[in-house]
Amino acid sequence: MALGTAVLGGIVAGPALAIFGHIVGNSAEAALANANSNLQQARTHYEEGERAALQLQSIQAVTRLANETFSKVTTQLRRSVHSLEKVIVAHGEDFSAFSQESREAVFRSVKYAQLVKAMIDTPILDESGALVLSTEKRIRDISDTAI
Repeated sequence: MALGTAVLGGIVAGPALAIFGHIVGNSAEAALANANSNLQQARTHYEEGERAALQLQSIQAVTRLANETFSKVTTQLRRSVHSLEKVIVAHGEDFSAFSQESREAVFRSVKYAQLVKAMIDTPILDESGALVLSTEKRIRDISDTAI
C-alpha cells in the first residue's frame, strides 16, 4: 500500500510540478522583460542627463566669457568716463573747443558705452532655455574690440 501511495503521489506530483514550473517560467520571462525595459529606460535617462550636462557646460563657458568681457568693458568705460570728466573740467562742454586728444576721449567713452549696451543686448539663452549659438562669437568680438 505504501508503494501504491508513492506511485500515485508521483503520478499526481509530476503534472503539478510541470504546471508549477511553467507558471514560474512565465513569471520569470515577464520579470526579465520588465528588467530589460527598466534597463532601457535607465539608459535613456542617463543619455538625457549626459546631454543636459554638456549643454550646461557650454552655457557655463559662455557665461564665464561674458562675465570676463563685461568686467573688462565696464572697467574701460569707467576709465574713459573719468577721462571725459577731466576733459569737461578743462575745456567745458563745447565739443568744437576740444582738442583732438579730448575728442578721442569722448569717442572712447561713447564706444565703451556702446560695447556695454551690446553686451546687455546679447542673449545667452533663447526662449526655450537653449544656448544661442552666435552668442560666443559676438562676445569674443566685443572682447576683441574692448582691448
